[in-house]
Amino acid sequence: RMAIDSGAPIFVFGNNAGNGDNAAMSLAESEDVTIRSHKVIYHLLDDAKDVFAGFFPPVPTESIHGSAYVQAVFDVNNKKNAERIAGLKVSSGALYKKHVEVESGSGGEFKKLRCYYRVLRNGKIVSDGEKLECGSLRKVKDDVDKVKRGEDCGLGLDGFKDFEDG
Repeated sequence: RMAIDSGAPIFVFGNNAGNGDNAAMSLAESEDVTIRSHKVIYHLLDDAKDVFAGFFPPVPTESIHGSAYVQAVFDVNNKKNAERIAGLKVSSGALYKKHVEVESGSGGEFKKLRCYYRVLRNGKIVSDGEKLECGSLRKVKDDVDKVKRGEDCGLGLDGFKDFEDG
């Protein structure tokens, strides 16, 4: 009855998986309840994870993909608006303009995740914990999507102008 009320499938495990009580099987069939039978526990766990992933909201995760030091600050006036750009040296990992591709499971599949930035000064966050997005990322005069460790770049963050050298 719980599976009928919630719309969830029934998971069965064991050597006789799928050969259960005839009355229960008939009720499940008449009520359009899916019965998912498995003889290998790892298959049942993978199947349950896949099925129930859609029932829960995604859990936000945070990972640091790179860091950089401000070497200089530039005020740039272009046709659209004035922008403050930090001249950076990437010290670890990589900086990404909009998205980073991360592996999304055991199948070698990748998904794009949105990138946000934090600005730290003397080890403290000065960007008010906002989700700062990259407005521009350049190497010399070329727009780029990624800058690797050891490379110099110019970074502008949407809504943040308080860069300082050092």
